[in-house]
Formats: sequence, structure tokens, C-alpha cells
Amino acid sequence: MNKSILTITFQVLVSLQCGNLVGQNLEVLQKARLVPSHLDSCNLEYASEVSLFYPRKLAVDGDKFYLNAGPKTVAFDGKQYWSKNANGKDALISKMKVSASIQLDIHPLILPYSWFWENISQGKWTDLRSQEIWDATIKRMTFRESKPILGQDCCIYEIAYSSDNVFSVALGKDGFPIQVESKKDGKSSKLEVLRVVRHSSGAIIGTEFLRTIPDDTQSSVLVQEKSLRINEKVDPALFSFDPLGVVELIDLDKKSK
Repeated sequence: MNKSILTITFQVLVSLQCGNLVGQNLEVLQKARLVPSHLDSCNLEYASEVSLFYPRKLAVDGDKFYLNAGPKTVAFDGKQYWSKNANGKDALISKMKVSASIQLDIHPLILPYSWFWENISQGKWTDLRSQEIWDATIKRMTFRESKPILGQDCCIYEIAYSSDNVFSVALGKDGFPIQVESKKDGKSSKLEVLRVVRHSSGAIIGTEFLRTIPDDTQSSVLVQEKSLRINEKVDPALFSFDPLGVVELIDLDKKSK
């Protein structure tokens, strides 16, 4: 185990012992918060069952991300957010911390962590690599029970938010969320992670998801595993904004002044 992981492990134990989960499956929570820290970079393509012929391409490298989601491409190169419409003629740039929803889509890396935010549309992959945010999230969690879920022994935790949104998350023994149930305004929804890929680095990624919404309608999200590259070098040019062919460029930083 390298020095950085040892440091995080120590911080994990301290923060957990200071919280309201003392003695309640600390090892599972420790593993849960370490799982995202094992993923430094990733390339993948994914699609829902209704858009299998139009896969979306996702790449992350530290805090950099790129998402081609059909009608629009969005990215962050470490300094600047940018987006382009599919025709390549309309683009937007900004160095400000614009809304995280610029990511445009709830992609497979953050999908199992819907419970981590009060509103998942505001969720960012980099949040899951922040031990400070984990500290705040764990303080909201209450251990409920241990039981088998989808063939795995799991610890079940509940987390409630001020918006009356209550989540129940099942963490496997390796700390990865394999089932999330949400109840809000008397309506329930569920996410099940049916298949995962476990990388030698310790990174774990869900590759097949089943979502059930309140009217019992179900839909699937599938990662094309042949496209999956974990902790391999990502071409930095992928994250960079290319103004070639852009006719209308909107600089949000200038418009805000």
C-alpha cells in the first residue's frame, strides 16, 4: 500500500471514530470511501437500452473529464469548462466554477453514488475523490442492517436530506454500492448494479445497471466493456477545446462582467 493510501486510511479511521457510526461496519465504510481514490483515469462507452446505436463516450483523468453525449460534447481540461453542439459551430467556454450539471449526463461512474448528493444532477466524479466530502456524507449516514442483496452480503445504510429525499444504499463487502433505493414525496425508485469490473488497482466500476422508477418502468444502462480502459494513459488533447469551425463562441466569463 502506498503512502497516500496509508494517509487516507488513517484519516478515514479518525473521521469515522469521531462520527455516529462507531463500531458499526467501519471496515465497509473505509473501503467505500477508498474505492474512487483507486481510479485515476478511465475511458469507456455506454448507452441505455433505448439508445444502443448511439453510445456515449466518457473519459476522466483526475479532475479532467470529457463526455460526448450525442447532441452535445462537454469537457473540463483542468482550467476551463467547454461545450460544443453536435454541429461544431456553437460553443461555450468558462473558467468559472459553473454548475456541475455541465456534465450533461448521469454517467456510469457516478450512477451508483446517487445517494452521495441531495441532487445527483449536481454530482461530480471529483466529489467522490474528496475525503472532506466523504466526511460530511458519512455523518449523515445511519447503519440499518446486514443482509444479502443481489447475491452479495451487504451493509445497508440510510441517508436523509432536507428535501425529504431518503436513500437506502447497500454496500458490498468491498465497499461498492450495488443497490440504491430512493424515497421522496411517497414515491420510490431503485438502482441495481447487475455487473461490475474489478481492476487490479482496486478500482471498481459498474458496467450494467437496472433502473426502476415509481411507475415500475425499468430501463438499463450498459457499458461496452471492450471500450473500458482503467488507469491507462488518456490523450490530453481529448480534454482540450478546439475552436476550429466554431462560428458562435460564448465566453461566460466575459458575459458575467
